[in-house]
This record gives sequence, structure tokens and C-alpha cells, in this order.
Amino acid sequence: MNTIAKIDFMKRILIIGSLLLSFGLYAQEEHNLVPNPSFEEVDGKIKEAGQISLAFPWMSATLKPADLYSGDAKSDEFEVPEKKYGKEPARTGNNYAGVSFYGYRGRMPRNYIKTRLKSPLTEGRKYCMRFYVSLSDMSKYAANNLAMHVTSDSAFMGENEIILNAPIKSVVNKPFDQQYLWTPICRIDQAGGGEQYIAIGNFNSDEETTTEALRLSRDFSGRQEYNAYYYIDDVSVIPMDVLEGDCQCDKIAGGAMEVEFKSFSTDENQRSQAKK
Repeated sequence: MNTIAKIDFMKRILIIGSLLLSFGLYAQEEHNLVPNPSFEEVDGKIKEAGQISLAFPWMSATLKPADLYSGDAKSDEFEVPEKKYGKEPARTGNNYAGVSFYGYRGRMPRNYIKTRLKSPLTEGRKYCMRFYVSLSDMSKYAANNLAMHVTSDSAFMGENEIILNAPIKSVVNKPFDQQYLWTPICRIDQAGGGEQYIAIGNFNSDEETTTEALRLSRDFSGRQEYNAYYYIDDVSVIPMDVLEGDCQCDKIAGGAMEVEFKSFSTDENQRSQAKK
């Protein structure tokens, strides 16, 4: 095969690979029950803090509204990738949300974001529940208990924090200290039937939350914020029977990965081991 033929062959391979990737992403998006999963659809310009509701149908679940970041933000404090909390490119597209999961001695109230799913979950069906997080550069703390709550009730609200059972969290559940790197949090859950709302936040008390104090990177200057503030992107709820790939996020000792199955309708846990 001559040089021109080799180049033409490689171009064809790249085109086919690109088409297959695009088809896979489209198929996943088609089956994802979360609307506006990467916060790309925004109604208006982001001018200030607390404007998560511009990414309809996402909204806040407490009186302290969550933030929205975009490459098209009118305020440079909420631009992507560089902003007041540091620097972070979006995992998908140009936008993502900003949520405080912990505030030192209540100095900075927590945030929670919630939305209604495209359709209710089906009883007995298993779903991969997943979202991606990245700790902001200016956060003084990393925290655990980064979780998703699933419910059939849209009315749950709180003033500064919401304490309730939220089964979708890391099995390892250590403080997430990765900055400038998107980390997945996921669980496989079996629906009790009729659940149609999700919320993301820290649903445990401060006493139940493990934190880790961090030093400010030399790449940034200024004063660290006394909270554990995370960016959120690519939220998904996908039935396991149509999921492309797996639903494994937690590495454990011994080189294995653990997936925990938990039904919304019972407290029983069934664990299975899958080798790496």
C-alpha cells in the first residue's frame, strides 16, 4: 500500500470512529431521563450568583440558590473555564452548575439542585444514576456525601440544608479532592416505581460529613473559600438494559470494583463484585 493509500485508509478509519462515537453519545442521550443534563440550554445571560434556574427545568431546593457557569456568561465571575472560584473546562459543552456541599461552621450555606425527570421510573427496573463532580480551586475543604436523591415528591425544600436518605453516592464515600478533573459518582438502583424527581447535594449533617482541609495551589492567589464547592456536569439516569458500557465508578483495595444495588422501595443491599 503506497503512502497516499495509507493516508486515505487512515482518514476513513477516523471518520468511521467519529461516526460510531457520535452515534453512541446520541443513543445515550436519547435514553437519558434527565432533561438538560449538562446545563447547556440556558434562557438568558448569567449575570450573578444563584442563577441555576436559567438552565430550565433545573432549580434550587433551598433558599440559597445554586450557581450556573457558562462560556457565554455576561459576568466574568461565572465564565467557563476561568472564574472567581478558579479554572475548570466543562466536561461536556460549555456549561455546568456550582454547588456548595459543606460550609465550615455554617459560614457558607449549602446548595441543592433538583429537576423533574422526563418520565417516571418503572417499578423493578434498574437504572444507572450518575453525575460528575470537580472540586473548585478556591475551596478550603473537600467533602464526602456527594449524593443524588430520588423521589416521587416535588415539594421537598429546606432553608439552608436538607437532611434525608440519599442512596446514590460513592460506595467508598471518601472526600472528593480532585481539582481540574471530572470524577464520576454513580450507583445502580432498582426503582420502586413512580419516582420522577432527582436532587443533588449533601443530605447528611455536618457531624456525619467527613472533610479534608486543602492548601491553595501555587497557580492561584487570594483567599480560599471556607466551603467544599463543587462543579456538577453530565447528570444521567439511564435504564441498565439500554446502557452503553458499565455503571462502575468506585475502585476499591485489591484492584476490584464494587457495585452496590439498592432498591428505592427497600433497605436491603445486594452487592456484587466485578473484577477490574
